[in-house]
Amino acid sequence: MEQIIKTTKERCPNFSNDEIMRLKELIEKYAGVLLNKTTDATSSRQKTAAWLEIEKEFIYRSVKQLKLKFENMKKIARREVVREKQGLRKTGGGPPNFTPGSETDWVRSIIPPISLDGENSIYDDDASEPIVTVSVDPVRSSNNDVLIGEQIKITNVLENVNTHTLESDRENECDVNNEVPQTTTKVCEWTEARLSAIDTAKEQQLEEHKLKMRLIQEKHAQELKFNEEKHNVELQILQLNKEKLQLELELLKRQIEK
Repeated sequence: MEQIIKTTKERCPNFSNDEIMRLKELIEKYAGVLLNKTTDATSSRQKTAAWLEIEKEFIYRSVKQLKLKFENMKKIARREVVREKQGLRKTGGGPPNFTPGSETDWVRSIIPPISLDGENSIYDDDASEPIVTVSVDPVRSSNNDVLIGEQIKITNVLENVNTHTLESDRENECDVNNEVPQTTTKVCEWTEARLSAIDTAKEQQLEEHKLKMRLIQEKHAQELKFNEEKHNVELQILQLNKEKLQLELELLKRQIEK
C-alpha cells in the first residue's frame, strides 16, 4: 500500500489541451527527423537531438514525458482507426457508428495511412479497400418480397484505384524525403553549435583551473621566500647575540685581571 501511494504522488500531471497543441506543433516542426524510418546511428543521434530541442522549446516537460505522450497518442489513433474500419465493413447501411477524434485525425495527417503497427498496410486485415456504393431501384418478386436493397456495397479491390493510391503514397513519401534533408541540416547545425559551446565552456574551465593553480604556486613561492628571509634574519640575530656575549666575557676578564 505504501508503494502504491508513493507511486501516485510521483505521477506527473496530465497534459492540458494547450500542452497537447504545443506538442503537436513541435512534432510537426521536427517530423522530418522524428518520423524517419532509418534506424542507423546517425538517425538515432538526430532524433535524440530533435527531442532535446523539443524539450528545450516546451520548457516544463521532460523528453521522457513528451515521447510517452506522443506514443500514447499514436496507440489511441491506431485503435480508433481499427474501430472505424470495422464499422465500414458492417452490413445494413446507414452512417458509420464511430468517428475518430481530432487527435487521431492529426496523427493520420503526419503518418498516412495509419494501421495497427503504424505502417502502410495493404494486405493485412486492417487494410482499407475501396468501397463503391451503387444506388439501384428495389427489385421485387411476384409476391412483392424485396430481392435487392436500395443500396449495394461493393468491396472488390479495383486495380486502377489501387494504382492511384500507391502512386499518391509514393508522391507523399517523396515529399517527406525532400523535407528531411533541410530539417536534418538544421538539427545537425544546432547539434554542432551545442557541442562547440560545450567545448568552449570546457576550455574556459580549464583556463580558470590553470589560473588558480598558478596563483596558488605563486603564493606558495612567496611564502617560502618570506620564511627563508625570516630564517636568515633570525640567524643573523643569533650571530650578533653570540658576538655580543663574547665581547662581554672578554670585558669581564680584563676587569678581573686589573
